[in-house]
Amino acid sequence: MDFSRYKAWIFDFDYTLCDATHGIVLAYNRTFREFGFPEQPEDTIRSTVGLTVPESFMIMTGSTDNELAGRFFESFVRTADKIMTAHTEYLPGARGFLLALYSAGKPRAVVTTKMSYRIVDFFEKQGEPELIDFVIGYQEVEERKPAPDGLCAARAKLERDYGVDGCAIVYVGDNEVDARAAQAAGMDFIGVTTGTTPAEILSSYPHIAVVSGISELLHLTENA
Repeated sequence: MDFSRYKAWIFDFDYTLCDATHGIVLAYNRTFREFGFPEQPEDTIRSTVGLTVPESFMIMTGSTDNELAGRFFESFVRTADKIMTAHTEYLPGARGFLLALYSAGKPRAVVTTKMSYRIVDFFEKQGEPELIDFVIGYQEVEERKPAPDGLCAARAKLERDYGVDGCAIVYVGDNEVDARAAQAAGMDFIGVTTGTTPAEILSSYPHIAVVSGISELLHLTENA
């Protein structure tokens, strides 16, 4: 596979570039306790990462109360703002791959269901804010993944502000919602299996490649 044809790269964040499991679990369980719900095990919480917090709340509690889910989300955000960045770290190969793209002058963006300022904060705390050009998160779009809104907004910005042809953009994600969003946006997709979605599910959607993680992608592009 010739990855050199891609002039800009868009990434999901959780379980694609970074692992924030500890912070996510802490934030959910503190908020569950606050709302009188039982804590959830790590595997259960991990299985919902990639969805919005209200969606995850409803799945884990069985609630269908949208107003309650909204209040839970607001409280979750307040808690996560205090603890998430400190409990987030790069997945193997992610920093190296972003550095390689940066050195090659290829724009890099993140499209996520997280709050965008939290992603910006992570890179600033790492002392390398330049590794990501921009982030489109929860508050920047009306509909979140698997809707294509975030990817379409990122593509439009890359075309308008960076002069990148839309056909030369690729999206990398770990979750079925990422694959569905890429399909809906008509964007090339590379799946990574560092999340909770198995390769066979990622492979069932249109894809350029499905790899074990960013570290494998870094190896493939370095040896292309």
